[in-house]
Amino acid sequence: MKQELSIDDSEHSPRNNPQNELNGRHPKALAVILAVAGVFVLAAISFGIVRYFIEASRPKTEQLPTLADQAEASGNTMLAISLRKQYCDKFPNDIKSRVLLSTAFARNGQFDSAKTELGKIGKKREAGSLLLAEANTFYDKSDFSAASFLYHRYLNDFDSSNVSVRIDLGYALFQSGRRKEGKIMTQSVLKFATEQPLALFNLGVMAAEENDFIESRAMFERCAEAADNQYPEIASKARSILKRLEALK
Repeated sequence: MKQELSIDDSEHSPRNNPQNELNGRHPKALAVILAVAGVFVLAAISFGIVRYFIEASRPKTEQLPTLADQAEASGNTMLAISLRKQYCDKFPNDIKSRVLLSTAFARNGQFDSAKTELGKIGKKREAGSLLLAEANTFYDKSDFSAASFLYHRYLNDFDSSNVSVRIDLGYALFQSGRRKEGKIMTQSVLKFATEQPLALFNLGVMAAEENDFIESRAMFERCAEAADNQYPEIASKARSILKRLEALK
């Protein structure tokens, strides 16, 4: 660049020199050009440094699941979804990560997105086990909307006749505000097992919550009798509730 700007007037005619306007004041022009060039160099260096620190601060792929777990634990579901999605984009065949992304969507009430993610998994047994485990976690935390979504997907995709899941789905639906659906689902269990104690117990609870104490007593009486041998704790709870119901007469 310096050689180009320091052209000697004796070598070229002013009319033919494309830079003739600079020749009379080339030291100043050269200083300006060098200053501008210096700015560009500094800008390039600064950009490289910034980019380096951005890349350095960006989490490594293998860290994403742990960071997502931490985000969920702190209640930042949107961040967890973002991190899990990044990981799934890198490893699209990782079943566990796909299930966890789906459950993160479900936790956030984005059930269409959750359904889409589950559709990418297929009906592999590992996916079913993970799905059921996540559904149970939501149920235990009283997040009944998310639990009912996952239980429903499990029944549809993996084991439609699973009595225990039907019972839990029925109760989750009822507690999430879909009371009629919850009762119908729980009653459907009695078609498979007419005296299933857990189903009878939950139907007793549902009836009591709707102030139908006659129906509630009937369910708890059947439950207490049916549960004596297999579920003694449930039988004891049913009898305790029956005593309280008797006091309401």
